[in-house]
Amino acid sequence: MVKRWERNAILPYLDLQIHQLETGVEIPIHIIGDAIFPDTSDIDTTEATRKTSRPLADRVLQLAWMIFHQAIRDEETKQAGKK
Repeated sequence: MVKRWERNAILPYLDLQIHQLETGVEIPIHIIGDAIFPDTSDIDTTEATRKTSRPLADRVLQLAWMIFHQAIRDEETKQAGKK
């Protein structure tokens, strides 16, 4: 899985997404593609970002939210049992 994240530049993509949220500056996808795939000249970085990095990053975030929400529910259940 780590190799897939590395190959598809998931962490750099997420980093730029967070940067956009924090600054309110929208970065065009072609700029993101060029930034996260800097040493790539044999592929269309915009399409690679759109077809691989973005969907995989979205799945990672969905899974993270599911885990986070489950942890909250577990803690609430635990606290309710103590009352």
